[in-house]
Amino acid sequence: MQLRSFKFFSVLSSLIILSIFLATYSVSAQEYEEEEEEEVCDPPDNSKAVKLYEKALKIIRKEPVEAYGLIREALILDPEYLDANYKMARLAMGRENFLAAKKYLLKVLAICPEYNVYAHFYLGRIYYGSEEYSKAVKELKEFIKHPDDIKADRHYDSAEKIIKEASFYAGLFENPVPFEPINVPGICTTKDEYLPFISADNTIAYFTRKYQRKSRDDMFAKTVEVFSFSKMGEKIFEEGAAMQAPFNRGHNEGGASLTINNMHMYFTICKTLTNGYNNCDIFTADYVFIDEESLMDIAFMKGALNMTDVELKFELEEMKRKGSAYMWTNVRSIGKNVNSMDSWESQPSISSDGMTLYFTSNRKGGIGGLDIYKSEKDSLGIWGEPINMGWIINTTGNEKSPFIHPDKETFYFSSDGRRGVGGYDIFYSKYKEEKTDSTGKKIFKWQKPVNIGFPINSEEDDLGFFTSTDGKSGYFSSNKNSEKFRSKGGWDLYTFPLYEGARPAKVLFWKGELKDNKGEKIIGAEIDIVNVQTKEVTKAEVDSLSGVYAAVVTVENEENEFIMTVTKENFAFNSQFLIAREVNKDVTIQMPAKLMDVELSEVSLGKPYKLEHITFATNSSSVLTMESMMVLDGFADYLRDYPDMRVAIYGHTDDVGSDNDNMELSRARAKSVRSYLMLSKVDPARLTYKGFGESKPLVPNTSESTRAKNRRTEFVILSF
Repeated sequence: MQLRSFKFFSVLSSLIILSIFLATYSVSAQEYEEEEEEEVCDPPDNSKAVKLYEKALKIIRKEPVEAYGLIREALILDPEYLDANYKMARLAMGRENFLAAKKYLLKVLAICPEYNVYAHFYLGRIYYGSEEYSKAVKELKEFIKHPDDIKADRHYDSAEKIIKEASFYAGLFENPVPFEPINVPGICTTKDEYLPFISADNTIAYFTRKYQRKSRDDMFAKTVEVFSFSKMGEKIFEEGAAMQAPFNRGHNEGGASLTINNMHMYFTICKTLTNGYNNCDIFTADYVFIDEESLMDIAFMKGALNMTDVELKFELEEMKRKGSAYMWTNVRSIGKNVNSMDSWESQPSISSDGMTLYFTSNRKGGIGGLDIYKSEKDSLGIWGEPINMGWIINTTGNEKSPFIHPDKETFYFSSDGRRGVGGYDIFYSKYKEEKTDSTGKKIFKWQKPVNIGFPINSEEDDLGFFTSTDGKSGYFSSNKNSEKFRSKGGWDLYTFPLYEGARPAKVLFWKGELKDNKGEKIIGAEIDIVNVQTKEVTKAEVDSLSGVYAAVVTVENEENEFIMTVTKENFAFNSQFLIAREVNKDVTIQMPAKLMDVELSEVSLGKPYKLEHITFATNSSSVLTMESMMVLDGFADYLRDYPDMRVAIYGHTDDVGSDNDNMELSRARAKSVRSYLMLSKVDPARLTYKGFGESKPLVPNTSESTRAKNRRTEFVILSF
């Protein structure tokens, strides 16, 4: 088997492993002692062979070639002569003829396994060098069974270290993970495509495309790297095109990461400084709704979009035709806390809540050459001082290509400082609860990274890995060209089904727009999602400029339930009840997010607002369901935010049962809601209640679905 030049040879250069490949012939007194046969083995019975062997030992230092010939003659006379076979193995190792050495050692152990424990040691080293890892572990474990004889020997420690390495590689190579990569349909061309990122909702892809281009003023075509995008078509991505202004302005740009609502981009711009240093920094841009009035403001357009007159004219014509549109604007550095003129910051990955940015940097004070850092955004939108991810992620080598999954608890990256197949390998780490502190607060930490496996990782550099939101697909770019990698040309984007063990947590993903009852966008709202089972609270990413929101929560099963509460100053309380299986009904491969717009109503005195999902046991007013109580917890928080607000709770039923019974039931249920709010520390003086029975239906009671609409609990704002 051909030897691979794995990166562990550099990482573990201090190990005796290297002596297999670098050794020259030498025999010490210690080695003579090693070669003494054990009494349990039969002595040689050919006296002539013994004399030849003994003569060889006397001249071996001064006449090694002649000694070698004498030992060969001895073996012709007695092929099972243990000492001679063992010595031939050692001589073969000195000449780096490991196949011959293996043959002699195997013969020694076949004749008498107890002959010499060092036969197991040397055979184990040979197996390790030829990538027969399980066999290496077996032989070396046999060697260290004799600690009393060898523990003081340097080979004992060496064997223990090699066993650890060989066990790792045996698990890696002898248990390959599923891996069937294909080109990402639509995007891949005969040109180079690399540095990919696909939005969480699978609607748009960003990547760099390299090709030859000749401008009118150029004598020859030149190679250009163009920051590009591609939109999802009916079933596959389009071929894509170059990003327009304000991108591709003459610098190297790319390596994008998007917030989960697709409204904010983080990407890298590299510029060559006057001293020749190729400095890379992280920039951001906003996807802003531009109406026709703003488009007519040429000064605004030129300043925000950095457009030429020709580009501006084209955009104006397009906007007049369409009426309005979203556009990328306001490209800017993320700030001096992160970016520096004397360090390299690149490969950003933004968390699903938009508050944590992971990136690669060679800044001073790191652990290795390139380290992965994170920066937290404060309430003013300023990115804080970067924090090194520490020894659990970084090594004295290099770490690159961070990707934080939308679950916020699965982190993928590439490293050349850990045991792996070769070059940069892909690893992943999980953010898990380790313990609780004295106050009962849960403490989470990143776990020891796991190699994603062979053959996903190869002898070459494996970089730029990320997954789909559902975690079922992995993506990366590669210039490999083999039966498994059928390249369309140079670098291509690939996808493959990611095996279960390396997938992130299962998530629920939905998005939409916040609007008022006139269909106008609402900005400045906040969205909290509460897991009914665990009480865990997640904040949705809400764009402050457009009202577009997106939410991701982890789920354990299809029956998980969530309460989504939307709050905005001077708007009525609004909550939605979500069940995982219902959300997932609308999810497809092309669109992994449920689309769900939310309508908010401004506060208006005397207007009834429905409290969604306030349900009771049948014909009962005393037992609220768990989801109902969580909705009311949110409503109580809302009322505490408006201490001067007084409300009335209204109860309504359908037409099943007598008028009197329904009136009493509706009144009792309204009272039950009021009582729960009082238990939640809402001043009872601010709360009244009333039952209307079946007297105020929203729709005719003609079916079960219409009756369900009429069974409701409302609140009316009496003063504000």
